[in-house]
Amino acid sequence: MEGRNKTYVCFDAEDAPMYELMQTWDENDNFDFNFYDACDLDESCPEDEEEMRRIISKKMVDAKVLVVLIGENTKYLYKYIKYEIELAVDADLPIIAVNLNGKKEIDKERCPLSIDEALSLHIPFGEKELRLALEKWPSYHEAYSEKGDNKNYTLKDLDELNELVD
Repeated sequence: MEGRNKTYVCFDAEDAPMYELMQTWDENDNFDFNFYDACDLDESCPEDEEEMRRIISKKMVDAKVLVVLIGENTKYLYKYIKYEIELAVDADLPIIAVNLNGKKEIDKERCPLSIDEALSLHIPFGEKELRLALEKWPSYHEAYSEKGDNKNYTLKDLDELNELVD
């Protein structure tokens, strides 16, 4: 994944305020957070589905990790979120599923099936948890991926992360 240095975040438009909060963490000097996003809320989205998919594909080329904000309706979003997840799985990108309801493990009622079936880390929404996941999950993902693992993990499953969270 040489040259990849962006954190690509996908989310339902209804969950945009949570994404905007994540952007403030990055801008706030009081938080030790290194967050780069490959998507831009200020851009106008094309109405043509194929054009939008081209834009998504182009932006994901620089992604080193995919963060999926799991909101109330995320499971049922097939148009773009499913496509973004499929691109990440095909590129073997680490996937971090962030439960906006605070759940610490996979939320089967809200999580898209494509993440449920992929190697992924599931965390509650929070600056500390997301920072740790972005710092640590890519190396765990690489090790698990080499073994052919496609399980869902939590911060508690990972001893090193668990010590830092508790």
